[in-house]
Amino acid sequence: MADHDCAPVTAGEIAEFLHRLARHRSTILGGDPAEHAALLAHKAELFARIADQHAHTDPAHTDQARQAAERLRLSQGLKTRRA
Repeated sequence: MADHDCAPVTAGEIAEFLHRLARHRSTILGGDPAEHAALLAHKAELFARIADQHAHTDPAHTDQARQAAERLRLSQGLKTRRA
């Protein structure tokens, strides 16, 4: 996955994520655990970037998005990205 730390999230990226999510097969149903982890990491990255994008205009929702990203990272044992 490319490094998009500062780039705004685009509608195309959200559509791509939703397409991946729709095709995703849960690990409970025999899906690939690595693909599941990659999907959650991508979701966490999108949440973090959305939070960064709206930090100055909507601080309450920014905090919620950052918390969601952090919970996703912690659930997967991923390193925390600092804004």
